Amino acid sequence: MIALLEGKIVAITSQNITLLTSSGVGYTICVSKVVLEQYTLNQKIALFTYLKVSEKALDLYGFATQAEKDFFTLLLRVKSVGPKSAMHILGLGSITEIQNAIARKDAAYLCAVQGMGKKTAERLVMELHNKIQKTTNTTPLSKNEESVFLEAVDGLIALGYTKQEATAYIKEVFSPNKTTAQVLKKALQLIKK
Repeated sequence: MIALLEGKIVAITSQNITLLTSSGVGYTICVSKVVLEQYTLNQKIALFTYLKVSEKALDLYGFATQAEKDFFTLLLRVKSVGPKSAMHILGLGSITEIQNAIARKDAAYLCAVQGMGKKTAERLVMELHNKIQKTTNTTPLSKNEESVFLEAVDGLIALGYTKQEATAYIKEVFSPNKTTAQVLKKALQLIKK
């Protein structure tokens, strides 16, 4: 198995890095948005990798750290979460942020992932929250708070924002005991700044 690749970045797309190794072999590696933002063309880097073997392809997934790769493999243990979904989850933010969301059973946070519905997000939280060490003293959202959060996200999506943008804005302004209208108003004020 290919566990680590080192080389120079010769191409970057919205989801992949093409790495040219010193032996002259080029590898296309799928990386998260967070990892993509760290690198530039012609930069020499090393990536931990995960090789997904299927009947149709050999796909390489790359990670800046071993901890990120370990978290990726943990995500793959959840039913309905494949490598592409796991990469989208890693694109939400830092591993600590994502793990904290899972630890506090915040399925709404994970709903920002492209193609992830509420049921899959809830399953992921239920299956992994005990396996993730809690790094902060956060409490799970109540059913009402989760409903307000999701409605506010839907409100911004209706105004033309992507699911990821909407979730990020609502997460920044969300506070318990607020109505959907109040949360949306605060989010719109933040956006206008």
